[in-house]
Amino acid sequence: MKEQIILDRRLLQLKVGAIVQYHKNEYQISDIVSFEEVIGVHLKTFKSEILRIDELSLSELETDQDNHHIEHSEISEDDWKTAIKRYSIIQEFVDKSSKAEVIQLADQEGLHYTTIYNWLSAYRKSKSILALLPNKRGWKESKSRLNDTTEEIIRQAIRDYYLTEQKPTLSSLAEMVKALCLKNNIEPPHPNTVRYRVRQINEQLVLKSRAGKKAAKDKFEPTTGHFPNANYPLAVVQIDHTPIDIIVVDETHRLPIGRPFLTLAIDVYSRMIVGFYLSLDHPSATSVGLCIVNSILPKNRILLEHDINTTWDVWGVMDTIHTDNGADFRTEFLQRSCLKYGINWEFRPIGKANFGGHIERLIGTVNNEIHLLQGTTFSNIQMKGNYQSEKKAAITLKELEKWLIFWMTKIYHQRTHSSLNMSPIKKWEQGIWGTKDQAGTGLKPRVNDEITLALDFLPEFKRTIQRYGIELDKLQYYSEVLRKWIGSSDPDNYKVKRKFSFRRDPRDVSYIWFYEPDLKKYFKVHTSKKEIPPISIAEYEIVQKKLQEQSKDTTNQDFIYQAILESKEMIKDASSKTKKARKQHEKNLLRDKQALKLSNSSKSPVLELLNSANPVIQDDFWNESVEPYNDIE
Repeated sequence: MKEQIILDRRLLQLKVGAIVQYHKNEYQISDIVSFEEVIGVHLKTFKSEILRIDELSLSELETDQDNHHIEHSEISEDDWKTAIKRYSIIQEFVDKSSKAEVIQLADQEGLHYTTIYNWLSAYRKSKSILALLPNKRGWKESKSRLNDTTEEIIRQAIRDYYLTEQKPTLSSLAEMVKALCLKNNIEPPHPNTVRYRVRQINEQLVLKSRAGKKAAKDKFEPTTGHFPNANYPLAVVQIDHTPIDIIVVDETHRLPIGRPFLTLAIDVYSRMIVGFYLSLDHPSATSVGLCIVNSILPKNRILLEHDINTTWDVWGVMDTIHTDNGADFRTEFLQRSCLKYGINWEFRPIGKANFGGHIERLIGTVNNEIHLLQGTTFSNIQMKGNYQSEKKAAITLKELEKWLIFWMTKIYHQRTHSSLNMSPIKKWEQGIWGTKDQAGTGLKPRVNDEITLALDFLPEFKRTIQRYGIELDKLQYYSEVLRKWIGSSDPDNYKVKRKFSFRRDPRDVSYIWFYEPDLKKYFKVHTSKKEIPPISIAEYEIVQKKLQEQSKDTTNQDFIYQAILESKEMIKDASSKTKKARKQHEKNLLRDKQALKLSNSSKSPVLELLNSANPVIQDDFWNESVEPYNDIE
């Protein structure tokens, strides 16, 4: 199991001209074939090959993406406020801006127009609020290794040669730069350096210069839809929770344990379901975070894990997340985690229920389909009638998850949507690939490191480090990696003890993640009492309550350890007797499979974040007759 994590928030660009790594070789993408494949040109042999997108990674040449390794704890509250203020100033113009607009904005804010230009350039380059942080020693923006004359030659060649209607290739641009450098007795830069400088230019400006204003407008100013700004795939994603109208049974005894909860994410433009999270636990910020992670990551491995033969070609970082005003959505760490990836968070206007209509109608549709399954509770007493839900319950949580994925990908995505006059999957494909009248967005970038994404959406805690390590909810954690920081002072105020950043998965508090500020890595830190088995925060709180009832020291690690073992044994023994005990036992089993297990195996971390066990379902599970389904708007 991985014990060390290096943060990497860079995005893998899947567009023509991008440099990628495939089987340890460098390629330049020359064409996009499908959601599964691209054509790449080997940078040494110049041979074209078909490359599977699932096996691509960021090229080692792509090392100049600033601030994507910064941990939240390295950023002071003042710097966060500065970055957020800068973002609020330029937010309206992050996609496009004219010189007049930049000058006018600078005048309004009392700034020099070059400052606004620099902020826009930095944000457009990384699509992350981290680019707007004040520069600090130790993590300033990467400096170019080229001298000023070479940089000026590259800029001149790009401006006067590449950004023209003749549309010269990147290779010919690199040759032009080489010729100009030799003419001035300067060592030419590597062609990949020239390619990288081109990719730093705003894509809209490149298209406008090479293909004209109309082409740029067609791609970057799509026709306005019904929901504000939801004009292309992943422009706006709505997220909400719901209890599912069904009672599930446990894996061991096949007896009822209660209703699960579902967190869903829908792309407003296409109505495609982009992500979900299913659990027996009540909705929380953790549920939202895991749903966001699932939405951003590719789904191929999830389909394979559940043995569902279909496609779900939805991935990428959304522009905006839209939710209601619930407390689980108004969590600061979630909003800041989103800003690191350039995701804007919008809340539904008070009194404007229609602004959340897409996700609410989807939730209603899901529960309507659930009513066809055994064990349904229906939506109300009138619909339920004399139906005995608990006696009819027959489906486990894992089987329900497989059914949900099957229904989402093979039925809902494929059928005509009443408000689109086409299926969600067709609308999604039109948004990506384009139509004869409208340019598409192209394939969305993928996150280069899935583990960093998962860590970013786990709750964060700040603690000082003592001789025993750290204490969190009366559980003590220790590792040798903490030793050098015991009793250390804040570098900005030596009279105050320094607080360090830790992250914890609430589904398994037997370990936490510690960010080592010198090495800039996360390290796994177990409880001081290493024998403590995996346990969720909810289960641990029950243990603490029992210790209080017994008038025992709730901070004594030996007492805690013994109480945890006793609690697990009692639940195991009682699991066939009471529904509450069965439900807790089932949570324990699922938590062992769900908890964040960041390993060195080839299995995707997203599978560790969701219910990843392969459900065993009878062959005739899908043979029941299917009634017509209700559309949503």
